[in-house]
Amino acid sequence: MEVDEDDDNTEKVEARKKGGHPTGSTLEHFRAQKLLRKQAINYVCVEYAEHKKNRGGERVEYGIRNNLVKQAIEKFGIEGNFDVRKQTIFNHISSNRLQLWHPGTESPLLEVEVVLTSFIYSFTQHTDSAVRWTWGM
Repeated sequence: MEVDEDDDNTEKVEARKKGGHPTGSTLEHFRAQKLLRKQAINYVCVEYAEHKKNRGGERVEYGIRNNLVKQAIEKFGIEGNFDVRKQTIFNHISSNRLQLWHPGTESPLLEVEVVLTSFIYSFTQHTDSAVRWTWGM
């Protein structure tokens, strides 16, 4: 704490923190940025495919890719250098998978899980009583 001797009023001046890591340099921040970049690429590919579909499969207007990249940077808050190449967009469109990274599909066994669990539970209940009866317990 420093005191200003020239004025009659004393002011508290706090020293800045010198230790620790710089803000925004943690692994969590890097993971979040990587996820945002993937979402931004998906956004550009989906929007580009939509523009192309609206034009009847013909070429899109000049500069639409650059505009979509700028929109993605603003929308997702991408830091640093970011661009989506035309080849990446065309690969997404031709493979008919516009969003290459997504949470995934739901397992078909989730619907059957309740029934299987009840069968297993009832089997153990009946087996336990049958074993006790035959062994005379």
